[in-house]
Amino acid sequence: MTSKEIPILICDDSRLIREQLKAILQSLGYDSILEAENGEEAISICASGQPSLVFLDIVMPIKDGITALTEMIDKHEDIKVVMISSTTSLAHLKKAKRLGAFDFIHKPIEVSTIEKVMTKFESNIEKALP
Repeated sequence: MTSKEIPILICDDSRLIREQLKAILQSLGYDSILEAENGEEAISICASGQPSLVFLDIVMPIKDGITALTEMIDKHEDIKVVMISSTTSLAHLKKAKRLGAFDFIHKPIEVSTIEKVMTKFESNIEKALP
């Protein structure tokens, strides 16, 4: 499996954000993209589809991103989670990093930001290969 074939999960309660991020990822050549609209659904998808990379909104109904992050990392130690937030809360950033978040991005989402995250992710995959 090449890095462009890796399964990616986008979890955000905003359909518009999910569609925007999916379009950016597809424009970068990533085609295996799953979607969830809350943390509970994302955890369920991770249990069955086990994506390698998750873009996870922090503020969502049913189960917030910080809680979902904790559960994902506990059950799937190799998963990489990129937290997404429309707030610039330093407390959220510190907590997400402490819990094991791979990266942190702010809304509005820009193509250049996603390109940087994906370059970092691909570099991380290459380092993990034997």
